[in-house]
Amino acid sequence: LNGTNRIMLSAVRRLIPAIKPFSLGRLRSSHTKSKSLLKKLKIPSSEVDNLQSYANLKSPSDWYPAARRLNRKVFLHIGPTNSGKTHNALRHFEKASSGVYCGPLRLLAYEQFDRLNSRGLLCSLKTGQQHVEVENAQHLSCTIEMVSLVKEVECAVVDEIQMLGHEERGWAWTRALLGLPANQLHLCGSESALPLVNQLVALTGDSLEVHRYERLSPLVVSRDHVGDGLSSLEKGDCLVVFSRKDIYRLKSLVEKFLPFKCCVVYGSLPPETRAQQAALFNEPDSGYDILIATDAIGMGLNLNIRRILFVETEKFDGYESRPLNISEVQQIGGRAGRYRSIYPEGIVSSFDVEDQELIRSSLSQKAPTLETAGLLPMYEHFEEYVRSQPATVPLDVKWETFLNELKYDGLFFLCNYDASVRIARNISDFDISVKDFYQFLQAPVDIKTLPYLRQLVKQFETEEEVYLMLEVPSLREDKLNTQTAIKFLEQLETLHSSTDLYLWLSNHYPQFTQVKRARNLLAKCQKLFESCLEHVTILSRKTKKGRRKPFD
Repeated sequence: LNGTNRIMLSAVRRLIPAIKPFSLGRLRSSHTKSKSLLKKLKIPSSEVDNLQSYANLKSPSDWYPAARRLNRKVFLHIGPTNSGKTHNALRHFEKASSGVYCGPLRLLAYEQFDRLNSRGLLCSLKTGQQHVEVENAQHLSCTIEMVSLVKEVECAVVDEIQMLGHEERGWAWTRALLGLPANQLHLCGSESALPLVNQLVALTGDSLEVHRYERLSPLVVSRDHVGDGLSSLEKGDCLVVFSRKDIYRLKSLVEKFLPFKCCVVYGSLPPETRAQQAALFNEPDSGYDILIATDAIGMGLNLNIRRILFVETEKFDGYESRPLNISEVQQIGGRAGRYRSIYPEGIVSSFDVEDQELIRSSLSQKAPTLETAGLLPMYEHFEEYVRSQPATVPLDVKWETFLNELKYDGLFFLCNYDASVRIARNISDFDISVKDFYQFLQAPVDIKTLPYLRQLVKQFETEEEVYLMLEVPSLREDKLNTQTAIKFLEQLETLHSSTDLYLWLSNHYPQFTQVKRARNLLAKCQKLFESCLEHVTILSRKTKKGRRKPFD
C-alpha cells in the first residue's frame, strides 16, 4: 500500500459514519452487488487478492478440531412450543456423566442450573455476567455464547436451534452446532431449521437422527375477533403489543377501569424483573391476573396464559414497521395454554378482523425453512488480516475492510455487521491491542450503552483498575407520577444494561474489579423497577396511521 492509499483509508473513517447502516439483505448480497471497499480505494488487485486470502471463511467446520476428532451423534428434536422437545433432550443431559446445556437467555440458563442443583445433580453456571463454579460438578448450564469448544463432554443440549438464522446472534448457534465436542449433541427447535441443520451436519461428517414432537395441549384460534375491547378481558389473558409505551398505556387503563392488576414483560426489562413479573402472573392468588407483553414472551419464560390477545400485528424491526411473519405469530401465539397447567387449552385471538385473519393463516401454515446460518470470523482470522496491513491504517478501517472482504459459503451469512462496526468506530482511537479490540467488539452494547463502553475503554487504556462509574439516581416515591415513573424506568434500563456490560467485561478482564459493587447496583435497580411499575398511569392515546386500538 502506498502513501496515497493509506491516506485514503484513513479518510474512510471520517466519511463512513454518514452512510446509512447496512440492512441484512444488502449485507448478504454485498459481494455481488457492490465493489469492495479496497477496490473502491484503487488498491492494486495483487494487494486485494493478498488481503482476501486471509478472509476466507468457506470451511467453518474445520475451525473446531476437538469436535472433528469425535464421531458425534447429532439428535434433532423438532416441534412447536409446548411439545416437550427440550424436556426429552434434557433427560439425556441429566443421565450423562458430563454435559452442557446451551440456552438463548440467561433466564433459561439459570433455570436449568437451579433445577438440577435442587434435585441433587451438581451443575455450574456460566453466563456473560455471572460465573458460578460448583465444586465437583460435571454439568454446566450456560448461555450459548459462553460455551467452551475445547472441553469434551458426553452430552450437550442446544436450545432454540432455529436461532441459527438470527441476524445478530445466529453465529453462536452455528458455532455450537459445528464445534461442540460432545459425543451426543441434542438440538431443540422448530421444524423450520431441519433442512439447514441437515446441510450443516453433513459438513461435519457426523450422523443425524430426527425426532418429531406434537403439541401436548390444544391451541385454537377463536372464531371471531374480540369486538368489545378491553371489557372482555378475563383472568389469565395476555395482551401483546410491540412498544414499551403501549405496554404502559394498557397497564394503566386496565388497572383504572377493570378489576385487574397487570404484570408486564418486554425486551429491555432486566431478566430478573421479567422473571419476577412472570412469577407474579403465574401465582393464582397474587392478585396479578393480566399479562401485558411484547414478543419477549416468545422465549425463556414459563407462563400460565389462558388466551393470547394480539392488540396489533405489526412491529418495528429496527429498520421499518412490518407485519409479523409466520414464525413470530406461531412463537407468540404458542405461549397460550400449557401442558399440566391451570390452562391446558390455549386460545389465540385479536381485537381486529384483519389481524384475526393474519393470525388464523399464520397458525395454520408451516413456517418458512431457514436458508442460511449466521457466521462470525474468529479472532485468528482478523489477527492474520491485520498483520498483512500497514500499522498506520486505523483498526476500525481494518475491521470494516476485513468484513467487506470476507468470503463464505452460500449456506452462511455474516452476523453483527452494523453493531460491530459501530463499536469499532467508537474505540479505534484508543491505544489497545488487536486482541482487546476484537474482544470489545463482542461486548453486549447498544446505542444507549455505547458512550459508557467508550468511558470504560478509555480507563482500560491507561489505568490498572477500571472503575464502575455508575450510581443509582435518587427517587422520591411521593413525587412519582406517570411521566416521572416512565422517565425513571428508562434511566434504570440504561443503568442496568451498563452494569451488565461492566460485569461482562469483568469476566474477561481482571482490571474490572468492582464486581461486588456492580451486583449491589443491580439489586437496587431491581427494587426500583418494581416500585416504578406500580406508578404507571394513563398516557397519551395517539397511534400511528390513524388506526384505532382497543384502548383508544
